[in-house]
Amino acid sequence: MELRPTQIQALTHAANCKGLVGLIGCGHGKTLITFLIPQVIHAAKPLLLLPASLLKKTLMEFDFYAQHFNIKLPHLLSYETLSVRPTILDEINPDVIIADEAHNLKSMASTRTSRLMKYIAKNRSTQFYCMSGTLLSKAVSDLAHLSYLALREGSPLPSDVKDLDLFDKCLQYEADEHQMKQIAPLLQGFKNFREAMFNRLGCTAGVVLSPDADANLPSLQFIRMKLDMPLELQEVLKDISETDEVLSCLGDMINLADIEASMHLFEGEGAVFRILSQLICGFIYAWDWDEPDLEWLEARKLWNKLLRKIVDLQIPDFDAPGLISRNFDSLPQDIKEVALPYKLEWDIQKQKPMPPKKVVWVSNYMIEAIKDWAKDKKDYIIWVDHQALGDKLATELSIPYYGGGVIPQQGSCICSIKAHGTGKNLQWCNTSLIADTLIDAALWEQLLARTHRQGQTADEVRYFIFDFSLFSTCFYRAIKQARMIEQTTGQPQRLVYGDKL
Repeated sequence: MELRPTQIQALTHAANCKGLVGLIGCGHGKTLITFLIPQVIHAAKPLLLLPASLLKKTLMEFDFYAQHFNIKLPHLLSYETLSVRPTILDEINPDVIIADEAHNLKSMASTRTSRLMKYIAKNRSTQFYCMSGTLLSKAVSDLAHLSYLALREGSPLPSDVKDLDLFDKCLQYEADEHQMKQIAPLLQGFKNFREAMFNRLGCTAGVVLSPDADANLPSLQFIRMKLDMPLELQEVLKDISETDEVLSCLGDMINLADIEASMHLFEGEGAVFRILSQLICGFIYAWDWDEPDLEWLEARKLWNKLLRKIVDLQIPDFDAPGLISRNFDSLPQDIKEVALPYKLEWDIQKQKPMPPKKVVWVSNYMIEAIKDWAKDKKDYIIWVDHQALGDKLATELSIPYYGGGVIPQQGSCICSIKAHGTGKNLQWCNTSLIADTLIDAALWEQLLARTHRQGQTADEVRYFIFDFSLFSTCFYRAIKQARMIEQTTGQPQRLVYGDKL
């Protein structure tokens, strides 16, 4: 076996800089890089962070690569485990941390990212290497903290919050005249901020870009399809901005008592989008109980709201709701006094069994459309974000639905985007249908690379998408975002160069 140029470049930077920020395209060989880094830097206790869904695949790939390279399996730790075990990094005590699919660490507010940053702050000699095909997705702030962990003072990105906000505004072409004057020195010799950022990243030691599209990839096609949505559902989805508006518009289509008793399922950030993404697929989730337990609902709502507020205070060792609940007595006294009444009330109510969640179907229009689409197709994948949709399609089409834990096998199937939209090699398939709303360009790039990748033997890879209502809004917003990523990192984005038919 021979290493690809991008892999050689990544290992060279890793050895020379004792850190790495790899903005390396999907399917360009990042897994092998993660196995080779410990060898080229002579790591004593390397740790590889990765999504839980990729653990089995990673072990299989290690066995394969070990036949060709002198490598040792690093300690594997999933991001999910890092989120729920507060002392796990101290227990492992790695001297080198390699983060594969490092976009899972892009949020500084997440528990897993916070724990990683605290560990490296306590153990300054720890080296950090991060890679992903979608490391920069929406903003420079997605990447800046990871770049600093890897390259420290050599990072090409600012660490100051105000400077990050300035970079993000310039990146999105939202900066005013005063802000553009502030950034003027960086723009000298370049047409715009994105071009300047591409140059800045590419000239930084420790940063690896893979700007060239793979010439061996087949053509990529997006085939847009219209759907006849029921008029009453169209009315529900039109001009909605508040949760209450969605529910009130449902009218006679659904038992409102079911929904009103499940209101806390529709609360929090992004609630309106979550409801609309369910309804456009023809269903909505609700609690399944005979009589709503209003005391249980209210106590749960207030306790969860309080937990979120305490997490926002960033108290050491209380960075997750589960930690607060388990170690309540160790909270600062003033906070404990305020929180105690809510805890006592929830302690009473939580003894009751939690009601099961049910799926309330509003319309089968999409199910019927997908069944009609599948009639003349062979060996296809239907991608879904909602388990309810996946289960119903599996029953109607008599094909398997792959959620978490099982790697999809060749043949027509339905795949969970969350479980299989990242890291999996599904090149046996060249025909897919995306049956859910996706608004994030990075998620699109990851999903498309499951079948549009090296090793694909078909001349063309086709993705069928719905081009109406929320589907088309999300698709075109993601394309706009993908252009920003391409211009800033140089990584060709499949959403941009794929043919739209």
